[in-house]
Amino acid sequence: MSFDAAPKFLSRNKVSFDAAPAYASRNKPAIASSQTRSGRSKREAFSRSCEFGERGIALEEQGKPAEAIEQFKLAIAAYPNYSVNYCNYGNALSDLKRYSEAIEQYKKAVQLQPDFAVAYCNMADAMLKQKDYMGAELACKSAFRVDPGYVPALTNLAEVYLNTNRAKEALTVLKKADGLSATSEMKKIIAADLRAANEMLNSAGELN
Repeated sequence: MSFDAAPKFLSRNKVSFDAAPAYASRNKPAIASSQTRSGRSKREAFSRSCEFGERGIALEEQGKPAEAIEQFKLAIAAYPNYSVNYCNYGNALSDLKRYSEAIEQYKKAVQLQPDFAVAYCNMADAMLKQKDYMGAELACKSAFRVDPGYVPALTNLAEVYLNTNRAKEALTVLKKADGLSATSEMKKIIAADLRAANEMLNSAGELN
């Protein structure tokens, strides 16, 4: 099963403000009480940004990515330095198949936070949709530098390899992913891609 055919929550890990992982919370700086141009304190601006972001996530979960986009734009306008909002904005764009625009948002996220593995992985997913296999491979490898055991990045890289006839390399990363902690649905994707890689090797007469 490819990521194209998988449920959307499998192909991208959306960052939630309620359960933000450690790398996302590290992007939350100690916000001083200095004023923004609008007169609000930075702390107030950040809090407002999170409110808009939470609304955007809720709309995404309701299957309303176009409406979610407007909330993420407001979140970014309120506090432009929070990488999570750019990542979730990219997710909403990707749901609308606006992959080039989504990639730009993921790039902004990792510019703000170079250790943002989810954003690199989501960027790879959008690049896969555009058949930019070289770009997707580089994005996956950037995710690995941050988190070597990040299963979605491993499965995205396997997708790159399967689409570029590199079945042996796909098997290597899929076996690694299979040995790591993953959801039952992700394990189904891994198993299906393992079968695809083995079939590719078998048809080429290279299966041991």
